[in-house]
Order: sequence, then C-alpha cells, then structure tokens
Amino acid sequence: MGSFFLIFLTAIVGIFLYLKIRHQPQLFAGEALQSALFTLGVLALFLIMLVSFFIMTT
Repeated sequence: MGSFFLIFLTAIVGIFLYLKIRHQPQLFAGEALQSALFTLGVLALFLIMLVSFFIMTT
C-alpha cells in the first residue's frame, strides 16, 4: 500500500511539473535557475552552520 501511494504521488508531481514547464518555460531559463540555485546554496550553508552550532553547544 505504501509503495502504491509513493508511485501515485510521484506521478501527480510529475504531471504538475510537466504542465508548469509547458505553460511557463521562462521560469526555467538559465538566469532564473542560476539565481534560484544560488539562493538554495546560501540557505543550505546557513542550515549547516545552524545545525553545527547546536551540535557543538550541546
């Protein structure tokens, strides 16, 4: 039952992403993706620093 739900959820997300890309291809232009990846990278570094801080203080 759990694997069926996972496959079903993956299919729904895949269809949603396909429709999003088809109707708004400018969202996936190189400049937009580069900006988004930079933001995600900064957030990841902040999260790593935060977790490291809590590990070191306990």
